[in-house]
Amino acid sequence: RHHWLKEVDQAPEKSDIRRQKDNYFRELGMVHDELQGLFKDDKLARRSVEPLTREEKRTLEENNQRREDANEALRMYRLLRPDAPPFFEE
Repeated sequence: RHHWLKEVDQAPEKSDIRRQKDNYFRELGMVHDELQGLFKDDKLARRSVEPLTREEKRTLEENNQRREDANEALRMYRLLRPDAPPFFEE
């Protein structure tokens, strides 16, 4: 064998940074697994995390549009009749 092979570490230890990184990712994976099972039994909490269906998105957009239309109508009413009492007083 070559004499210079004795001077070189044949199997150096893993670096401390690598060990810390491996521990971090292992812990992160365990936490991720725990969080996935967190909302398994609670339907309301689960729905808040899951994406909306097309029907739910459409309903939400319709409600927002209806609210915007009502606000615009109230602004127009105030512009046309600034001296009129509010609706709840009429």
